[in-house]
Amino acid sequence: MLPRTRKLAHLDPFTVGFESIFDRFDSMFDSKPSTFPHYDLIKLDEENYKIQLCLAGFKKEDITISIEDGNLTIEGANKTEESGTYLHQGISARKFKRQFSIADTVEATNAEMSDGILTINLFNKIPESKKPKTIAIS
Repeated sequence: MLPRTRKLAHLDPFTVGFESIFDRFDSMFDSKPSTFPHYDLIKLDEENYKIQLCLAGFKKEDITISIEDGNLTIEGANKTEESGTYLHQGISARKFKRQFSIADTVEATNAEMSDGILTINLFNKIPESKKPKTIAIS
């Protein structure tokens, strides 16, 4: 088996310690992205973000949200079964898995479900050690 060629390998001579980040970017472009469910990604200010997913027909019990290895994963399986025969089924009831890559400094503060919209609030907490600093010349 041949080693996988990294798409961002041309940046290697100019960076130190970013290999895992480049690998994450490469993996993001290796597969065709899903279009379900529809979502909005909103930047409220420099530290606060919001992800909103349109989940008509889903209950909060049908949804799982997790964060692992820099990935925010939202999974859902609509367990509601209607009696009768559908003449048209326009509201999707399929399983889904939607992933977002998030920085190590981003944490989910809360999630809420209202009117078919799942909202996940995120906060980018940058530690003092990561903030820009000036180095004095002696």
